[in-house]
Amino acid sequence: MTLAQVIQMVDGLKENAFSEEVKTAWINEVEGMVQTQVMMVLPTDIITYNWDADQNKELLVAPPHSKIYWTYLCAMIDFSNGEYDLYSNTMQMFNAHWCEFNSWFLRMYHPADEHDDFYRNETPETIGVYWRGYFLTAYGIAVKHGFHGDEKQWLDSLTGAAGRDVEMQYDAKRKWIQWRLVGDDSWKDLLDIVPIEQVVEAVTKQAAQQATQAAEKSGQFASNSAQEAEGARQAAAQSGQFAADSAQKAEEAKLAAQQAEQALADKLDLAGGTMQGPLNMGGQPLKGLAEPKENGDAVPKKYAETNFAPNGFGLGTTATYVDNPNNIAATGFYICTLPEISNLNVVGYHLTRNNDNSYAYQRFAGFYSLTEFVVVERAKTEGKWQAWEYVNPPMAENVEYRTTERYNGKPVYKKLVNFGALPNNGIKSVDYAPSGQASICKAIAISGRVGTGSTLVGYPNIVYAYAEGGKVQIKTDTNLSAATVVVEVHYFKTTD
Repeated sequence: MTLAQVIQMVDGLKENAFSEEVKTAWINEVEGMVQTQVMMVLPTDIITYNWDADQNKELLVAPPHSKIYWTYLCAMIDFSNGEYDLYSNTMQMFNAHWCEFNSWFLRMYHPADEHDDFYRNETPETIGVYWRGYFLTAYGIAVKHGFHGDEKQWLDSLTGAAGRDVEMQYDAKRKWIQWRLVGDDSWKDLLDIVPIEQVVEAVTKQAAQQATQAAEKSGQFASNSAQEAEGARQAAAQSGQFAADSAQKAEEAKLAAQQAEQALADKLDLAGGTMQGPLNMGGQPLKGLAEPKENGDAVPKKYAETNFAPNGFGLGTTATYVDNPNNIAATGFYICTLPEISNLNVVGYHLTRNNDNSYAYQRFAGFYSLTEFVVVERAKTEGKWQAWEYVNPPMAENVEYRTTERYNGKPVYKKLVNFGALPNNGIKSVDYAPSGQASICKAIAISGRVGTGSTLVGYPNIVYAYAEGGKVQIKTDTNLSAATVVVEVHYFKTTD
């Protein structure tokens, strides 16, 4: 996999505003770990990439372990965007893939042997014509200093012409590994340990610096949260003062009402007449009101509940049947059929704005089985109805649902795609976008269920699963065709 292929794959999986140069620098961090921690190459010998010059170069780690690159890039994007929960999840994925690669590499390659296979690269700026790392064993140390041959040949070389054995010791004061033939008086220097300690110290210091930077960002986030909490506390204190002031004013209003009631009792002609000012009942009800005949007449409670506002909603007491919700012109309860939603029989309400039916809102609910129901709603602006949107879509397979959720101001669509069998050690794609709409459908998130209960994310041997270009694509590194998967896709349309 080339540098450009990894970056293009990550851009398709996770929208981001970071430049290719920044993402190349993150790739160099992974390549540095591969070379220093796995291949045991000295930091002075490691290779790095430049985007303009090296974008078409093959990276060191081949599939299926090349997923360490795109998971690390996704983690760095989440971290740099301050999305720390996502960063934690993607970093766990990277760590799992990194451990998997380490285990495989140590099983397949003896680090001190020469390797003239996939890791051979003859260009001058790379590791070397024949890649060869080393471990801290006596044989590995000999190889690092130029010995050619396998372990048996090295052991045989330790025996001198007279058949004398070789013995070794560590000089802790000078930090040197030494050797001599059995019987000799003097020791000979073999390896200086100080440069190796410097390499270990440099790698450890780099890891500590990265951890410190992450902690500093988390501390800034905590400081901001504390400031917001203090602002909320001050707002609550102000609300408490407002409540106390309101209670005092209510007590003053009560006293004024009592005074007005006494004044009315003294001055109002009980036989009838015209009021010269407001009538303050002091919290007492008016009794014996007749039904209204003219505008401005008082309305009895029962009359209001029956004709205008039961429970305070102003929609009437019973639902009125209409053949088409588009024909509703007045606020109220209604029963109708929605032809756009499988002729579903529904009941709900219609609201108009200030008696202007060119601006209205409808919300209806209907049962599509004995126990399951859906709720849909829509709005009308300047005389034009929007499309129906689901509050709780039933999520039948391969059906597109426009929902009340929003992504950057655009409606979110949901679809449950029957992906079928997983691929046999390869890639499989299935359309999720409606016919002819692949270019306008932009995926936001996917999730899925493998078989009867396992989640798609984290399922063994799935290299990646994502949605792009109106399709759901899944890649496996082994035969998973015996398992089937259902994928839920959330997306928006650029034309909305």
